[in-house]
Order: sequence, then structure tokens, then C-alpha cells
Amino acid sequence: MKSNLSYIVFIFLTFLVSSVKAQLTDSGKEHTNIPEKKIPTDTISKDSLKIKKPKEVLDAKVIHNAKDYVVQNVKNKTVTLYNEAVVNYNDINLKAGKIIINYANNTVFATGIYEKDSLDETKKIYKQRPVFKQGEQESKQDSITFNFKTKKALVYGVNTKEGEMLVYGEKTKRVNDSTIYVRNIRFTTSHKKNPDYYIRTDKAKLVPGKKIIVGASQMVIADVPTPLYLPFAYFPLEKKRTSGFLIPSWGENSQQGFFLQNGGYYFVVSQQGFFLQNGGYYFVVNDYFDLELTGDIYSNGSWAINSRSQYYVRYKYSGNFSFRYQNLIDGIRGFNNYSKRANYNISWSHSQDSKSSPNSRLSAS
Repeated sequence: MKSNLSYIVFIFLTFLVSSVKAQLTDSGKEHTNIPEKKIPTDTISKDSLKIKKPKEVLDAKVIHNAKDYVVQNVKNKTVTLYNEAVVNYNDINLKAGKIIINYANNTVFATGIYEKDSLDETKKIYKQRPVFKQGEQESKQDSITFNFKTKKALVYGVNTKEGEMLVYGEKTKRVNDSTIYVRNIRFTTSHKKNPDYYIRTDKAKLVPGKKIIVGASQMVIADVPTPLYLPFAYFPLEKKRTSGFLIPSWGENSQQGFFLQNGGYYFVVSQQGFFLQNGGYYFVVNDYFDLELTGDIYSNGSWAINSRSQYYVRYKYSGNFSFRYQNLIDGIRGFNNYSKRANYNISWSHSQDSKSSPNSRLSAS
């Protein structure tokens, strides 16, 4: 009886283990058919995130000072300097009666100030005009707006010196360090506050230290426009030899009356004569040869043409050649002292290099 009972228990346990094993096997198969869940990718594009870049700052410190007061506006990011104001930034030096620095747009605005006339207190005089200096270039103006970062500027009433030439402009736009456009410009070699003569043009392009290119221009003498016009002109400012126009200078001659010497036109003003000399055109043919062509015109009808040339070959020879022709009128037409005469002169000088031929030299005229 006991043995039969043991046998029945053994069969029941065997059946139970088989059932559990079968369920575990089927359960494993079902798990293999369940698809794997994928991790969703980030749907936000990196490019769509607007990351604010840090605001650019100036590459140098702006140093400023003023005699009367310095007012800082934190909200508008401006600093106002008044009376003998000074601003320094890199190689830029700016002096004026009043300067406003705007750090929001990296600009500086400078202008003069009105002060009472010491001789007449009812009148005011515009003083302390802005003086802008960058490197060797210096200019004086009525007002200027300058951008520290772009180096652009807008100037009114500019007065600057380029080589031997003085330049006055009503409105100036500076594109960069090497290009400046000027409106209603006049330029001269006269150093007087009110020049006796100048060339006037509506627009010009100025490359500091290199050249001035102008459009249609007119010669003005004693504030009186003359019939002398140029469709265009090119004036070199470089220290090295460069082709270009030579601006005449003012003078006088009591015999021939008012005149322009070495290029130009004449204008009678009084019994004493005035002239413009050293005008014309200068050609640089090559590294060894140049040519200068000029002309003279006097108020009494006299005239002259001039030609000068120099040549030079290092260690070999050098020389110069000149030619001048004059058609002179003396006296006044209709009087007994009236006369006409023609003169000409040719001069040539040639010499060999002292090392190659120390005793070879030729001169003729």
C-alpha cells in the first residue's frame, strides 16, 4: 500500500515539472516575437537652437578726458565730454570742444563749442573745432562722426594737408583708411587762411599720402572764377616720382601785368601783376628719364612755353635738357612804346660718371 502511494506521488511530481517546463519554453518564444522598443531620437535640431554669441568689444581701451565735465549715461551707454575734450584709441587722437562717445554702436561724435567773443560779448565764436589725428594724417573739421570698429567717418568742413597741398572740403565720407570721398572741394598750395588761388571741384577721391583724383574743376583767383577748366585731374601726393599735374603758385610782375606762370590763365586786377608759377604737367617716362611741360600767360598777351627733362643711369651718365620759348609784348597797344619780340633758349648738360670717365662733361646753351 505504501509503495503504491509512493509511486503515485512520483508520477504526479513528474507531470508537474513537465508542465512548468513547457510553460517556460512557450513563454520564452513569445518574448522573442515582441518587437524591441526603440529610443526616440531628439526631434529638436541643433541649428534651431539660437545660441547668443558674446557681443564683440573694442580691441583697445578708449581713454578720455575733459576740462569742464564728463557725464556718463549708463542707460544709453554714452559718455559726454565738454571743453578741451580728448579721446585716445589705438593710434587715433581726437580733440574737440565737445565729444560724445556711444559704446552701444562704437561711435564717437565731435564738434566745436560756441564761446563769447572777448571783444564783443554779444557775439559768439565757434571754437575748439575737432582735430582728428591718426598716425601721420591730421585734419581739422567743423564736426566728425567716427566708428571705432569699421573705421568709417562722416566729416563736415574738413581742412587737411596732403604733402604741399592744402585741401578744403564741405562734406567728406571716409570709407576706410585708404579711401576718402570729398564733396565741394578746393585745394591749393597757398598757406593763407583765405587762399589767393585754388582749384575748385564738386567731387574728388583722396588716397592719403598717394593721390587726389578730381572730376571737372575750375581755377579760381582772388575768389573770381576764371575760364580755365579741366575735365579731370590727377595730383600725386607720394614722395617718390609720380606723373601728375603741377599746381601753380601766385606771384607778381610789374612789366607784363597779372599772369599765370608755368601753366594757367591770367586775370587783371590792378597795375601790379600777379602770377601762378610751377604749374603744368610732370611725366615719369621710366626709371631713368622724366619730362616736365609748363606754360606762362601774362595779362598783356605775352606767353611762353617751357620744357625740362632729366635723365640718369647709375654708374654711367646723367644730364638735363631744357627748352623755353617766349612771345613777349612790351608797352600798351596803340602807344609808341608798344613792341613785340620772341626769345628762345635751349640748354643741355651731360656728364659721365666720375668712376667710369672722370673728365667727360658737356654743357651747351
